[in-house]
Amino acid sequence: MMNLLNAYTSVRCRQELLHNKTVTAQQCRVRFFVKLVACWLLVCTGSCHTRLNDEQRRQLNEARRQIEIRQVPEADLLSGGFLLGKRLAQALPDSFSGPAVGRLSAEHQVGIRWFDGANPSEEPELAALMQAYAYSLSQGQQPEGHVKRSGKDSVLYVHPVIQVSDTAKKLAGMWRISIPVKKIVLEAPKP
Repeated sequence: MMNLLNAYTSVRCRQELLHNKTVTAQQCRVRFFVKLVACWLLVCTGSCHTRLNDEQRRQLNEARRQIEIRQVPEADLLSGGFLLGKRLAQALPDSFSGPAVGRLSAEHQVGIRWFDGANPSEEPELAALMQAYAYSLSQGQQPEGHVKRSGKDSVLYVHPVIQVSDTAKKLAGMWRISIPVKKIVLEAPKP
């Protein structure tokens, strides 16, 4: 073994010196040892004939499903975001409740915020949408949720919250639910 190592070291060092690389004999020995160990590991892992049990096979398939690349049309992303956002909005309270919102947000891995229009310059698109909801409510129409693409990796679902009193209906605010595209794609049924 030592003769093989010394022979490899001297040949490899000469080759690297010819190419104007400075290398020590110790570096050559270390490189040889690393290559030898890598080859040994390759041979050992290739020759192991282990079988997977059902649980390991299920975990492997789940991991493959998580990382597989799927192309989903924009319309399917928006409809999936709409359905998921609507389902989450139904589970939300009619006004801001921190613990319930935090729990739901963490459980479903989405971002949930309350928007009441108090600071319209913060999110002008939501302020304009809130005005449109208020107008449709004043015209006697029932406003529904709205979905749109928000950046490259998320879909935004907006759900209006209506307060009903004895005399009239009033727009109290909106739930803003930011849903990652990855979540929509993973929950979408496979074709």
